[in-house]
Amino acid sequence: MNRSGKNTVLIVLVVLAAVGVLCFACCGGGFWFLLNTVENQAEAALNQNPVIQEHLGVVSECDLQLQATGQAGGQNTFVFEVTGTKGTGTVTAQLDGSLTQILAGTLRTRNGDEFDLLAEHDDLEPEGDADEDDP
Repeated sequence: MNRSGKNTVLIVLVVLAAVGVLCFACCGGGFWFLLNTVENQAEAALNQNPVIQEHLGVVSECDLQLQATGQAGGQNTFVFEVTGTKGTGTVTAQLDGSLTQILAGTLRTRNGDEFDLLAEHDDLEPEGDADEDDP
């Protein structure tokens, strides 16, 4: 191979390497952005939850646990390690499509206690009981 052929191969390899690095950076940046968005939305939702407020206080850190989330299964079900002003714990929560409202979930504190995140929201009448007195 002559000198110009070697230069062409070198240029092609450098361009392919640059494209690879850019693709990796874009994918990594997109993944980081998505991860950060999920954590921020979840933190906002958890800060509005009375069970979280009672046991963990104001949430200051909410870290998505990817492996545990994958094992949890279920659509829009996520596992977070949560740190608040009163303590830390693991939250498993099913969020709505916009990731702003908790549909179901549990908090497991560091000492092993487990709490239903919606326990204090169950003050609605069960379905079918509202019209029992109607003829």
